[in-house]
Amino acid sequence: MLRLSPALLLVLTACGDKDDLTPGDCDAAQVLINEVLVDAPGSDEGFEWVELVNVGGDDVDLSQAYIGWMKSESSTGATVGFPEGTILEAGQYLLVGEEDVAETHVEVDLDLGQGTGGDGVYLYNACGEALDVVVY
Repeated sequence: MLRLSPALLLVLTACGDKDDLTPGDCDAAQVLINEVLVDAPGSDEGFEWVELVNVGGDDVDLSQAYIGWMKSESSTGATVGFPEGTILEAGQYLLVGEEDVAETHVEVDLDLGQGTGGDGVYLYNACGEALDVVVY
């Protein structure tokens, strides 16, 4: 299990200079946000998660993709990237969750909004393009 910490949300690109990308780096359009748990029963600290699904027919390298979120009550957000070599196989799911989430594939620190007026979770490809958005 890998542990990542969020960085400030900059909706530009997760990988720096787009000139450094190879043609396949921006591919990930077949990956979607399947489910999100933002408010677990009791204290949700350590229990938030985002599940991704690959609905396509090809494996997808998420190494330079990232998940972002915005909280409506504070207009703040953050992003977490995937470690090098993170592959989501065709038809499979990937659970991105905090330290207390059972069966997490990629462990991260999340601080998702509680759905009080337009909070959102975003999935970006390596080029900073939004692939999927869930507003709740």
